This record gives sequence, C-alpha cells and structure tokens, in this order.
Amino acid sequence: MKKLFFVFPILVLLAAGCNSTQQANVQTPIAQQATPVPTTTANIHGSAQQPTPTPKTTPQVTKTPAPVTAPIINSINPTSGPADATTVTMSGAGFTTSNNSVYLSASSYFGSSNNFGLLIATVNSSDTHTLKLIVPSTIPSGGGSSLINPGTYTLTVVNANGASNHTTFTVTPSMTTSCVINSFTASPLTVPTGGTSSLSWNTNNCTNIYISNTGLSTFNKKVDSSGSMIVSPTAYPQSSTTYTIEAHDATGTGVITKSVTVMVSH
Repeated sequence: MKKLFFVFPILVLLAAGCNSTQQANVQTPIAQQATPVPTTTANIHGSAQQPTPTPKTTPQVTKTPAPVTAPIINSINPTSGPADATTVTMSGAGFTTSNNSVYLSASSYFGSSNNFGLLIATVNSSDTHTLKLIVPSTIPSGGGSSLINPGTYTLTVVNANGASNHTTFTVTPSMTTSCVINSFTASPLTVPTGGTSSLSWNTNNCTNIYISNTGLSTFNKKVDSSGSMIVSPTAYPQSSTTYTIEAHDATGTGVITKSVTVMVSH
C-alpha cells in the first residue's frame, strides 16, 4: 500500500504534464494564423489586374471641296513694249498649272461675253498666280496670219475655271526696225507710144505699200514688200507718166515715198 501511495502522485504529475504540452501545441498554430496576409487580385498571368481604359473616339471631319474660281488678272508688267521682244508677266489668281489660253483683241472686237479675240499663246503656271508670255507680231487667222500693228489691245485668260477679266497691253514700234525703200526703178525709162515699161521695187520693214498711176484702178495698188509689174505709160495729155511708191512704217503714221518717170516718145 505504501508503494501505491507513492506511485499515484507521480502518475498524476505525468498526466498534467502531457495536458500542458498538448495545449501548447494546439495554441501555436492559432497564434500564427492571427497575422493577416495581404491579398491582391491577380489575373491569369500572376500580375495585378489594372482597370480597363475607356476607348477614345476620333471625331469625323467632312472636307468641303474648294470652290472653283475663275482666273483673275490683278496686274500686268510691263504694260507696253514691241511685239516679239517683250516678255509679259501677268499676276493674279485662278490660273491652272497648264492650258491657260491667252487671247488678244482690239477693244472694239468684243461682240459678246464669249468673244475673246484671237489666241496668241497657251501657257503653264507653276504657282497658279503668274503667267509669262511674249506677245507675237503675227497671229494665225483664217488659214493665214494677222499682223499685230502698234496699238493698244485687250488680253484675256481662259482656262478650265472660266474666263478672266480683261487687261490691256500696248504694242509699240520696234526701235530696231524702220521702213526703208531700197529701190524703185522703171525699165526702160523711155517707151514708144503704146509701149510698156517694167517697174521693180524692194523695201524693208514696211507694212502697207502702194504704187500710184498703175492704170489698174482709180486707187493706188497695194503691193508686196518687193516685186515687179508691167505698166503702160500714157502719151496724152502728157508725154510722160510718173509712178510713185508709198510705204508705211510699223506705227502706221510714218510714210515714205519714191518716184520714177517713164517718158513716151512720139
């Protein structure tokens, strides 16, 4: 009995120790779970998911085509000069890069809004603001050609955009050319009654040339710048006939003459 009395307290102490150890082991994981672990929402790639941006919309812009503007001539430089020797520059707007037709006419030529005169040039414009051309001395017309005499003319530009306003250009006489009668002769100078003589002439830089007393009409005969013709001098009432060549210069105002007399023998 004495041995059992001593054993029983030992067993109680051992049992109490075991209960203390188990309680310590149970409380340890509870203490570990008390520490909060931050959490994030992750996508399938393991990174934090960002908010989806709102798509931007681009406003639609409607382009209105530029209005077609007829050509406009604002200025011309120079405003005068001799034909075939003067480069004219037109400044304005509405010129096309190609096929700008330039027409020339006397002011009295205009009979309607569609009558622009005679075509003198078709030119291009690299900047659509300037045109350059040389006013010619002759213009093809009706299968032949028309001479541009000194004077004031109207210029008009016509292209795909329409017709321009009118501007003027004055053609001046060339300073290097003047009308000259090189020769005017008759052969023979004496003829019998009823005989004939040959007139010959040669001129330079003359526009209108006439020979009087040709017997072909009551007016002076217009001739070329050089040539010859047969005439029949009259014996009555005078015994001789005087022939005169008359030539006009480029201005139309200067006139020079030269005469020759054919005698008629009786």
